[in-house]
Amino acid sequence: GIPAVSFAREHRINSEVQSIVLQLDVKPGQQVHVGDTLIRLTSNEIIQNTARNNRRLAGLSYERNAKQKVIQTSIDLAKSEIKLRISRLMEEKRQAELELALNRKLSAVGQEKEIISPLQFKVQDLSDQIALEEKEIEIKISDIRTRYGADLAVLQTQIDQVNAELEILKNQKNRLIKIAAYDGVVEGVFVKQGELLNGFTDLLSVLPASPESIVAYSLPYSASLPIGTQVKVQAWGKFSEPVMGKVIGYGSIVPLPEILQKSTAVKAFGKEIFVQIPLSNNFSAGEKVLVKP
Repeated sequence: GIPAVSFAREHRINSEVQSIVLQLDVKPGQQVHVGDTLIRLTSNEIIQNTARNNRRLAGLSYERNAKQKVIQTSIDLAKSEIKLRISRLMEEKRQAELELALNRKLSAVGQEKEIISPLQFKVQDLSDQIALEEKEIEIKISDIRTRYGADLAVLQTQIDQVNAELEILKNQKNRLIKIAAYDGVVEGVFVKQGELLNGFTDLLSVLPASPESIVAYSLPYSASLPIGTQVKVQAWGKFSEPVMGKVIGYGSIVPLPEILQKSTAVKAFGKEIFVQIPLSNNFSAGEKVLVKP
């Protein structure tokens, strides 16, 4: 295999927005686990922006609801007027049909030679008027919705924008509580409780409990492993289950770390090979390991 050293880099956690340190839950040197709370912040800016957007949202929602009520009232009024006209036409038609039926009974003309009377024309004309009035309902509703539709669309767009801003503020507020994303140790705490912080101020640094990468050192002129090659990483000098990794890049030719030097008198050199491994491994940072194709 190729001699290598496991490597872990400290991760610095920052504030992202202007904030105040509400509570410090860890100290330098403290071991933390996934899900542990590290630090709690509060932000007056987020609180004020959230309150302002909530007030704006309430106003826009009230205006939208008022316009929707106006639309519905206008539609109901138009329907009522047209249905009243339809009701009168239907009553007139019913009277004409009764009169026509009575005339037919009193008429001496045979059914085969029945003459179309003015009453029949009147009944047909009233039926046509009723059909037109029923279509008028649909036209009126469409006209009312079109008349107010543009205003409603503008209001809805504004409401959607405010909701999007509130969602961003909610996410920012959630990120004010810093949670450990992996097991590790707190290397440094750079702020104090109650301190006012500018945006992107470093809060603390955490060193992962397990290394996140491996740096292997091949002989300068030996055959190289192509980037993307799957490799096995195993502890040096003892049996252990290998961890699967992937070659992600090459560095320069450098002196080997002290842990890999065979002699202190003559320095050995090697070409850096960077290997990515999953965080779920049992290696320690700085441990001597072997990388095998």
